[in-house]
This record gives sequence, C-alpha cells and structure tokens, in this order.
Amino acid sequence: MFGLFRKKEKNTFEEVQQMANDLGFTVTSGGEVLAFMGLKSDYSSSEVLSNILVIHVAKQIIELPLGELVTENTMNMLNNFVSYINDRYKGHHIKKHIYENDFKAIITMISLDEDGFSLARKIVEQNKPISHSALLSTL
Repeated sequence: MFGLFRKKEKNTFEEVQQMANDLGFTVTSGGEVLAFMGLKSDYSSSEVLSNILVIHVAKQIIELPLGELVTENTMNMLNNFVSYINDRYKGHHIKKHIYENDFKAIITMISLDEDGFSLARKIVEQNKPISHSALLSTL
C-alpha cells in the first residue's frame, strides 16, 4: 500500500544527471550514451545510474594505483554509491535482480582482493567500448 504513494521516476536523462549531481558527479558524454541506451531499454533512471556507478567503480579499481583507491574520499564515495543503490531499491525504483547484481558487484570489487580485481576487469571488458570512456566526473 505504501508503495502506491512513492514518487514515480520520469526516466529521463535529466533525471539521471540530477541523481548523479546529488552524489557529487556529472554524467559525461560517454555516460550519456550509456544512459540513453538504458533508458531506451526500459530501465528506470535509478537502474541506469546504478549501472553507470558499477562501471565507474570497476574502472577506478583497475585504473588507479591502490594508494589512490584506499583514501577517505574514495571510501566515502563508495559508501555513498552503496547507500544510493540501497535507498533507490527500498524506494522500489530498482528491480530486485538489478539491485542484487549491482550491490554484490560493488561490494565484491571494493574488497580489493583478487576476486574484486577480477570482477572489475570483467565488468570493464564486458562493457567495451563504452567502458573506455569516462562515464562520470566530479562536480
């Protein structure tokens, strides 16, 4: 019953951009292409941004030296990403299977062990060529 009163998403790029802004990022042109593909495939704005976040985390993990990954700023960013995915799922904006997949992927990758690095490489590889572009940049 309470789900009936939740705010519906518009499922537009502008909404994806606003959500990214709320997290302190802007969606780049590469991220915009990915967002439009997701929105055209009937994913919600939250699901699209969740996908962008997963790929962004994977790229960071394989591209940055370990010393740059294990910083307070990076850990806060990752915590914000996980909180965002949780909140959007609890608000019924992300389907269960997408939530479980994206949440597990981020948690696995931020373990920064061999499984995490392996998954990060796999995600980047599976999302070529778009994963070679920057998807998000800080505001």
